[in-house]
Amino acid sequence: MTNLITITSVPAEVVPEGKLQIVARWKTTEAVTVPAANKQRAVLIPADMWKADIAHEDNRSFQLFISDAVEELAKDYLTAIVRDSNWLRTEVNEDAFSLSSLLSWNAERAALAGRLNSEQIKQWITKSATVAAVKVAHSDKVAEALAAQFVKLAGPNHGVTQEKATKILSALWKEEDADDNTGLRVYMKLKSISEKKAEATEDLLASIL
Repeated sequence: MTNLITITSVPAEVVPEGKLQIVARWKTTEAVTVPAANKQRAVLIPADMWKADIAHEDNRSFQLFISDAVEELAKDYLTAIVRDSNWLRTEVNEDAFSLSSLLSWNAERAALAGRLNSEQIKQWITKSATVAAVKVAHSDKVAEALAAQFVKLAGPNHGVTQEKATKILSALWKEEDADDNTGLRVYMKLKSISEKKAEATEDLLASIL
């Protein structure tokens, strides 16, 4: 069962034992005025949310660095989902703050931020082991169709469903393609699509419909 956690507008003054508070903050700028009621949002998540994911590393300073970095990523995620809802959102899946979910979200954000662009993908396609293998196993037209799908990943309207992304990764993808930085970004984008879960959120229209 999905565990929904509350997004509050006032951070807790005392964080309960076993919990970690993630706080997103916004400031008024010359371009944007942020109402006082919308200047901050907070969630409480388990304090050991990421402990198991980084416990294998023996270097304690590295563990602290990773833990701090993941916490900052969690703040970025909370900031984004609240802002995108125009500060109306009051709940979020606790699972959304797992390390794998945060990394998937960050991979998709990085791609949309321009780190994955169509020209880079086109250049990578010319040496892609995946595209080459599809050409041999199927045909030039099928390989061209796959290449065109990869190029579309550079934009938000890529048209790749969760099912299609999963099939590409499981049946077609060649691991050596991830040795290239662009190929790795393509892989991460496909993986984030394949693992994306539909979030159970409150129905914001329920009160008026």
